[in-house]
Amino acid sequence: MSFKLNKKAIENYSNTLTSLILNQAFYTRDFLGGQEISKLTETPQINVLVLKILFEKWNEQAEKLRSKYFDFTHPDVAQALQTFKNKLSHHIKIDKDTFTPLLEEAIRNTLSLIFEPKEAVKTLFLNDVSHYKDQLKFLKIHPQLVKALLEINDASKEELYAVVNTWENFTKPTELLEQTSKIHRGIVEDFVINEVEPSVILSKKVEITNNVEEPKTVNDVFANNQEPVQNLAAQFQNKQKITSLQTGININQRFSFIKELFDGDTEVYNKVIEQLDILSTLEDADDFLNQEIALKYHWEEKTEVVDLFYEVLNKKY
Repeated sequence: MSFKLNKKAIENYSNTLTSLILNQAFYTRDFLGGQEISKLTETPQINVLVLKILFEKWNEQAEKLRSKYFDFTHPDVAQALQTFKNKLSHHIKIDKDTFTPLLEEAIRNTLSLIFEPKEAVKTLFLNDVSHYKDQLKFLKIHPQLVKALLEINDASKEELYAVVNTWENFTKPTELLEQTSKIHRGIVEDFVINEVEPSVILSKKVEITNNVEEPKTVNDVFANNQEPVQNLAAQFQNKQKITSLQTGININQRFSFIKELFDGDTEVYNKVIEQLDILSTLEDADDFLNQEIALKYHWEEKTEVVDLFYEVLNKKY
């Protein structure tokens, strides 16, 4: 069986995670500096990729300073320009609106490094062979690969690509998702689409055709089940329990809730979820929703999605 990356899921997850991170980061401040960005999340790869993107944009802006009327190749000018760039890089000051697309891009690139590591490493860090060692300081999630690449002296692009193409010891997706799940839950299955080979489908049809079984009765099912019913119920309940709505609502549910229950208003949705996470009982949550949300957004007309929302609520309380 082969797999295809679900690009829509990557986009949705990146947007959701960005929104949650920004709500926390700008809750008590209007701007972020370099220190705040370097410690923005518990996923170092996301943090350093934001800085990488920021520095690349700064270099683009610096290039625009060059003019045909001045000698930018003179050693004094080059040194002064580098000093200016270094000094300014220690005084980052960026607002929420400007920061948003940088963070979204950093998260998408981080997910690419996990799910499509070979292509992502080559695209993000090895395009410019003359500066690839400087670029690799921004690759945190595959440290052993970085070490292997740095050990090559005077490397050509072909040599670097050969190392990446034959590398097998990449960090597993679950390790990254465990870090990001502290802010927003994600599982590997959200991001990949199974592609079943036609031959497999055909063989399964033949197997079903040639091996018809009589339907099992309820007694048949439970006759083979030696586990006490109470224990099974307890295991199921424990498995379903969540500690936070922010991390417990999956990608598809979140976008369904925002679209159907909050008229597409992500900001209102986020505030409601934050408030519900503070409340300690289902009764308090129900009172809050009835008084503040249900009438305003006409929940009485959206019973199916409302039922799903309350199903998630029950897993928390």
